[in-house]
Amino acid sequence: MLEGNQILQKYGAQIVFGASLLVGTAALFYSDYNSPSKKIYRQSLYDKKEAKEKSEKLVINFFISLLIKNPNTTLEECILRFENAEPNITLQQFAQKKQRTAKMYIETYQGYYNTAKR
Repeated sequence: MLEGNQILQKYGAQIVFGASLLVGTAALFYSDYNSPSKKIYRQSLYDKKEAKEKSEKLVINFFISLLIKNPNTTLEECILRFENAEPNITLQQFAQKKQRTAKMYIETYQGYYNTAKR
């Protein structure tokens, strides 16, 4: 069996190389994590989340303001008002003009409308 000094003499270079490799790899990952591009990426993810939350609140608050004025306002009416549709147009007509379907608008805004109705 080899003693501590014998192990260092026999395997010292490999131990030092292995430790250096381990430390170097850790430093590389750490520096990459903190690189400017990674920081910008992480910030953009945060900004997207924050922007999504703000836009959801904007839609909900708009719907609430319409529902306060008239509690019987329908989802379709809320959508058309929010989208600044021209007067006397149906959601179906508006959607066709935008090359979408009424169903797409309803699916997008239904959750916001339900939240505003509470």
